[in-house]
Amino acid sequence: MGDPEAEIESGLGIMQKIAGSLMSGLLVFTAVTVLVVAPGNPSPTPEEMSFPIPAIGLIMCLVMLPISFVVKGVVLKQPLSSGSLDERIARYRSGTIIALALCEGAGFALLLTTIVAGAHYVSWAACVLIPLAGMIMHFPTRTKFEQSFEDAGPS
Repeated sequence: MGDPEAEIESGLGIMQKIAGSLMSGLLVFTAVTVLVVAPGNPSPTPEEMSFPIPAIGLIMCLVMLPISFVVKGVVLKQPLSSGSLDERIARYRSGTIIALALCEGAGFALLLTTIVAGAHYVSWAACVLIPLAGMIMHFPTRTKFEQSFEDAGPS
């Protein structure tokens, strides 16, 4: 059996790389959205559109952010079969990746609706800060890892 501290640090390192990759992907797609849409892509003006399409993406962001915390909590609260460190790390990794993916998906939905709406709506891309904030809140740390299993109680 390996050193538990080293196993935790290794597991967290992998999760932090995954989280960073997901966040950077969302940021790169935000930049692409602004660069593709902003240069004067012909699009309907706000007066011509009865409903701002990016509002659908914004609503998704506002709904998915709290859902990401609920789903992660459900994953972490499931009983552990052995309670081993490997199982705890795997459970925390699964919950974190699911939560990050829910936030990322909402961000992509917002950006795609911004692309569809066109140049008059490019400022809506700033709303990607909502899912990005959720991803930052889910970013794996040693403290969060330890608290996630203290909160769950004994298995």
